[in-house]
Amino acid sequence: MLPRPSATGQNRKFAVLIDASNRASQKHVRSSTPKLQKLMLSTLQNLLLLTEIEDAFPGCSEMFSDSFIEENPSMLEIDGGVDLLMAVPAYMAWCTRNGHRPSLLVHDYTVNALAEFGRTKNRQIAHLDFKHRCTAEQKRAVLHFLRWYLNPGLLVDTEQVARSIKRWSAS
Repeated sequence: MLPRPSATGQNRKFAVLIDASNRASQKHVRSSTPKLQKLMLSTLQNLLLLTEIEDAFPGCSEMFSDSFIEENPSMLEIDGGVDLLMAVPAYMAWCTRNGHRPSLLVHDYTVNALAEFGRTKNRQIAHLDFKHRCTAEQKRAVLHFLRWYLNPGLLVDTEQVARSIKRWSAS
């Protein structure tokens, strides 16, 4: 499991450490197998995306535990309602940390929810107003998250992802 820095200052320090580590190990990466190179690049991309989500939505990773998310794969069906501005990025962060487990339904439900939020034009529908409440930075994080799902190693409906990207880009 990847480390999860929580404060913005820690995220910057973590990014510097990743950069230094990458520069120090470049000669090892070049001599490694293509499969290992792909895995290392994928891990780095996941970590950078996770950092972007956490920076755009501070505190989202602490909203729910991994076990809670796995037991409640659809954020739209959580009893008692939740603040979407925290729940959606918490699920996005979980998906990013668990990209190596694409068979879990959390991935599908999260992509489906983002597609629904992207289609919603009426700001008055409180349980679907996530997109309308997001800042420009937060919308960019959602777009990067959706683009991440175009990776062929992740088993989601890429047509739905492409349509969602189009809708989220239009705002």
